[in-house]
Amino acid sequence: AWNRVKNMIKAPVFAEDLEKTRIAAILNAILLGIFLIFLVYLGSILITNDNPVVSAIIVLLLEGLIFGSLVAVRRGVVRRTALIFIIVMWLAILVGSALFGQAVNNPIIASMMLVTFAAGYLISNRAAIVVGILSILSLFALHFIGQAVELPAVLESSDSVYLSRL
Repeated sequence: AWNRVKNMIKAPVFAEDLEKTRIAAILNAILLGIFLIFLVYLGSILITNDNPVVSAIIVLLLEGLIFGSLVAVRRGVVRRTALIFIIVMWLAILVGSALFGQAVNNPIIASMMLVTFAAGYLISNRAAIVVGILSILSLFALHFIGQAVELPAVLESSDSVYLSRL
């Protein structure tokens, strides 16, 4: 039974392409880590939240996306999965920071650096430069939009927002 579990979490090896194997190993570790973090987060939502339905649905959808990505990596669709992962993570951080209010000052913005590093490791140096430039431009845009218009703080009353600002 233990060998079966080890084989399920082990990164795939593509003997014909060492670069593909390297990317698959990194992406597999990242995806498994995020999958486990979201699983624990889902448990905490169900235990601590008075109305967990919406949050639980969002986390379950993300878990499905992550599981699908793990399956795609095992099937050899490594580079496309890495690209989709980078795009989704970048958009999630950008949209999440805008929704939590004070978009530019939100602590989640620092995660864009991690996405930039991941783009460099998983895709290419050029992809890291593009993600970095897009991140800077989007932060400027959020800043100027935030100056002109009050961005929606739909999750402003959330405990996680309160704790992140302490």
